[in-house]
Amino acid sequence: MKMDKSLLSGSTGMLLLRLLKTGEKCGSEMIALLEEAGNETFRMREAAIYPTLHRLEQKGLVRSCLGQAAAGRTRRRYRLTPKGDRRMGSGMQSGLKEKIISLKGKIRLYFCV
Repeated sequence: MKMDKSLLSGSTGMLLLRLLKTGEKCGSEMIALLEEAGNETFRMREAAIYPTLHRLEQKGLVRSCLGQAAAGRTRRRYRLTPKGDRRMGSGMQSGLKEKIISLKGKIRLYFCV
């Protein structure tokens, strides 16, 4: 059974901004942190993360740059811009933990028979 994508609608960008508030990260780091924060209740896919990061970058909320990974591979790393930092500090965003709890509840309701 496929999960209704509308359950995560509007939440992905907020979650990514919240993660970047603590410092620069690559997409795979953000995916791992979201899974850990959600007690692996759901898996955020790259197909959701990267288009959202691109939209946030177009809005001027995040900036990306290429950096070297440990294995010598090039990785795109993302960080908040001052505009993105102001957005996070404006009170418009709730905490990551609260949003994860809300999403877990929605996911649980969706899969209950």
